[in-house]
Amino acid sequence: MSDDDEPRRGRGRRRNEASRFSGSNGVATAITAFLAHHKNKGHIKDAEVRKVLPEFSDRLRKEISEKMSAVFGLATASDADGKTFYLYSEVCPPAPYEMLGSCLMTHEELEDTEGRLADIEESFLVVVLIIILMNSSPPSDAAPRGSGLRLSTLWKLLDDAGLSPPVQLGAPSKYIDGVSTAHFVSRGWLTVQNEMVDGEKHTTVYWGPLAKAVLRPMHMLELYSKLVSASPKDFIDIYKYAESVEEKLGPSEYMLFADGSDNEDAEVVAITEEDTDSSEDSDVVMEE
Repeated sequence: MSDDDEPRRGRGRRRNEASRFSGSNGVATAITAFLAHHKNKGHIKDAEVRKVLPEFSDRLRKEISEKMSAVFGLATASDADGKTFYLYSEVCPPAPYEMLGSCLMTHEELEDTEGRLADIEESFLVVVLIIILMNSSPPSDAAPRGSGLRLSTLWKLLDDAGLSPPVQLGAPSKYIDGVSTAHFVSRGWLTVQNEMVDGEKHTTVYWGPLAKAVLRPMHMLELYSKLVSASPKDFIDIYKYAESVEEKLGPSEYMLFADGSDNEDAEVVAITEEDTDSSEDSDVVMEE
């Protein structure tokens, strides 16, 4: 055996191990696909996961979720049919209980850091979800059967309250619009439905599949009640609706603006270099 045979055999063994990893449970390969699709369009279809992980199952999904949670602080949720998967941050921003005030517009409070803008973006999302919940009559999370809220009405309510997103976040239509590529829509927080009325297009906005999966109306109602110094039962119709959802689905594990973090002591699960070997050894399809 020549001296060159050993390193060549080592490379071959590593390549075989990477191929076997990709062909068996392929967790790292699937994580790469999840992250790529999340970055590009906010979600990934079950069929797209199975292109890189044919034996995708609930067990593997749990393993993928645990690793992404520990390493990236991202959790996964699926729509009601389990055909589309979404990622969302488990790292909650600090509790800005004054977020329904002018602070959302205060330039001095907006540091030029990605983290600060992410906090403002999530605060804006919470405001939008609360407005939809509190102004849908009767309140419903069932799109398109529920009443939802007209997009034009949503913009008016935001404008009247001085809650338009700060310019640093970009145009409001970047986040909410009648198209599937709008940021909050593509990531599953909102669902939109377009219809023609008297020759004009009208867009109705609903809670999306991710919001319905990880949030509860009761928590949002309680948050709103704190903000306006009221009791949730003061909004009796919405309270009864939120209570019925809670009884059906149980409380949410994802509490926006909760005190402290459940992830501070999370055990780090390493994704090794060998797990994420060169893309030439994987079948990841990155194109949409």
